[in-house]
Amino acid sequence: MGILEIRRAVMKIKGQLEWTDYLEAQLLHGKPSGYNKTKKYGLFSIIAVLVLLYGFYLVVIGQISFLLFSPAFLFILLFLLYRYVFFPKKIKKVFSQQKSMQVPFEMEFTEEGLIASNEFGNSTYPWENFLKWKENDDILVIYQSDIMFNIIPKRCFSNDQEIENFKKYLMKNDIAADTKNKTLFVYALLFVVIVIMVLLNVR
Repeated sequence: MGILEIRRAVMKIKGQLEWTDYLEAQLLHGKPSGYNKTKKYGLFSIIAVLVLLYGFYLVVIGQISFLLFSPAFLFILLFLLYRYVFFPKKIKKVFSQQKSMQVPFEMEFTEEGLIASNEFGNSTYPWENFLKWKENDDILVIYQSDIMFNIIPKRCFSNDQEIENFKKYLMKNDIAADTKNKTLFVYALLFVVIVIMVLLNVR
């Protein structure tokens, strides 16, 4: 009876990962905490498009030469191609190679830890093994280290209240939300490019 009590699930979910979940997790991992999906996907693209349009405008009216604008143009173009073409293609390929990620899974959240199982086997992760968690609109990722994490699609929960209860349960087990704000190097670089263009235009 004692053993049964130890393994009794506080919550249980079932689901199956898609390659887009894996992509979302990788993007979320590389972004500052607290950014939702709209901000993650939209902010950089909006800034990049504005820079491109403004740059072309300055070139057309003769304020700057295309040679001066071309480095910023190439940087933004390469980033957009990598983000929306090459990176998703790479993630999809990696996902297709990991057969254990492509089958239905079941997760139990017990007082002692997380129990994950699929047709390839099962693993138990004590709560003290987890460091932090992050989320966006679609997924939760729970970190075992700074680079290793478990992916939980939010669609696997029955409703929003279950998701909130699960996050509260994580915090109850001293697994805090990741609130560290990473340096936004790319955004800073784009800001500098915009400022330079504005100053050139004023001059």
